[in-house]
Amino acid sequence: MPYMDDVLVASKNEEEHISHLRILYKRFQDQGIRINPSKCNFGKSQVNFLGYKITEKGIQPMEDKISSIVNFPKPSTVQEMRRFLAMMNFYRRFIPHAASTQAPLFYYLKGAKKKDKRPIVWTVEAEEAFQQCKNDLANAATLVHPSSYASISLTVDASDTTIGGVLRQSSSNGYQLAFFSRKLSTAEKSTVVMTENYLQCTHPLGIFVTCWKDPEAFPIQDITAETVARALYENWICRFGAPSKITTDQGKQFESHLFKSLAALLGTETIRTSPYRPSSNGIIERIHRNLKSSIRCHADQGWADALPTVLMGWRTTYREDLEATPAQLTYGTNIRLPGECFVENKSRIDQTTFVGILQHIMHKLRPVPSSSHNRESVFIHKDLPNSSHVFVGHNGVRRRLQSPYQGPLQSFVDVRQTF
Repeated sequence: MPYMDDVLVASKNEEEHISHLRILYKRFQDQGIRINPSKCNFGKSQVNFLGYKITEKGIQPMEDKISSIVNFPKPSTVQEMRRFLAMMNFYRRFIPHAASTQAPLFYYLKGAKKKDKRPIVWTVEAEEAFQQCKNDLANAATLVHPSSYASISLTVDASDTTIGGVLRQSSSNGYQLAFFSRKLSTAEKSTVVMTENYLQCTHPLGIFVTCWKDPEAFPIQDITAETVARALYENWICRFGAPSKITTDQGKQFESHLFKSLAALLGTETIRTSPYRPSSNGIIERIHRNLKSSIRCHADQGWADALPTVLMGWRTTYREDLEATPAQLTYGTNIRLPGECFVENKSRIDQTTFVGILQHIMHKLRPVPSSSHNRESVFIHKDLPNSSHVFVGHNGVRRRLQSPYQGPLQSFVDVRQTF
């Protein structure tokens, strides 16, 4: 019997709420799901759910959870400090600047082991941070419910040790949707100053925004500014329109007066990555690596000829994290693949022509039929072909005490042809 822990139904008003409940109960009834009325709450203006208080205005930490953390005694060991920080960070998205405030406390966890009983030597800075964490939680912000009609803004900032951001929307009930902050790694701390802007833009987006990859790549004869600008205009801008921002490395073609003039004409902001630091544009570097690996699989073709087919494969590959293909998210539907991938074409085509070469490529891309290496042989009694009556096994779900066979039944079929 299926068991569901909780089902929440949120509606704009009482009339809509009743309509939603009717739909929910109809589905329960169709699937044979029962509910316990004594554990149900109806028509509530607020509910407590998984440690949060949910109201019409937004989401807040539950009062009793806040009280437990605010009254938490000052940790005396590393294990107790880890427990306190774990409770605090359950509500981290409600607290601005959490990373910088908690930094003196996380210092005690360096090199910590499981169930670490080492004593903590408190400093003035650590005691102030401990109290500030409690004050921040006691004054935690209310996060409003997302609205598809409200405008959204992302405000970010970075220091020498931490980065952070807040996602806001224009709403009558408030603004904050979530806060984000984290400590910079040792490698990130050594990044040059101009990379700070990159850190501000990318890390919060990785938390708040989910993007999909639909890469485009075009073979060009050379990498002069004229060739690159023309390829960008003809292959991207003429198809998808002028982008609001373009991120490039600091190659001469992108630093040229011609490319800057094109960006100004299009009203496009250009963003440069740090020199000699591929990690500052990690998504593109990952695409380059995967693209090269895919092209190597077409060893009998030139890379420029294999590129369009490789990109088609990327666009039609199902992504489990997105539950869709890039083509579905870009165009709203999947693109039709050439029939040569699945259907054997008997027509004679000159293999030296473009269509003939494409036919050969698609033929190699067809899936290979799988084979079973674990087939079980069927036992047939030697007297079965001469039997006038048989027992038939019942392979479905049987009732309690039900016989596993039906019969004897008169046989009218030549069992030798059946097996």
